[in-house]
Amino acid sequence: MSPIVDVLKRFGEIEWYVIRPSGLAEEKTVHLAPPWITVRYRCGNAAAFQNLSQCISSYKGKLKWCVLEVDCKKNLLLIPERLRQHALFIDQNPYEASGDPEIDESFAQVAIEDFTSLLRFLFESL
Repeated sequence: MSPIVDVLKRFGEIEWYVIRPSGLAEEKTVHLAPPWITVRYRCGNAAAFQNLSQCISSYKGKLKWCVLEVDCKKNLLLIPERLRQHALFIDQNPYEASGDPEIDESFAQVAIEDFTSLLRFLFESL
């Protein structure tokens, strides 16, 4: 089980999840897109959304992160705040969909490094 899933489980029983880019937990893989997670909890997302949002808002890292309720509030999306307005394009490469030249591979690398710190923070906060 990946450390990412271990952290997600602390917020409730998971029905399913998607982690992008795939292989994010593999340290030797080079990724060209910022990380994001979509998760659905078995008993609904309300409590998980509130708890996850509260933890993430207190995180002080290189980037600001957010949790969004998507798909009629059935799923939660954890994404860098900078990509919030592009969350509708999440099935695509969100930084390409943004059209923002500053959301590029270097942003992706910073986001991936910060994502690791965010996970550690979430794990230690619960």
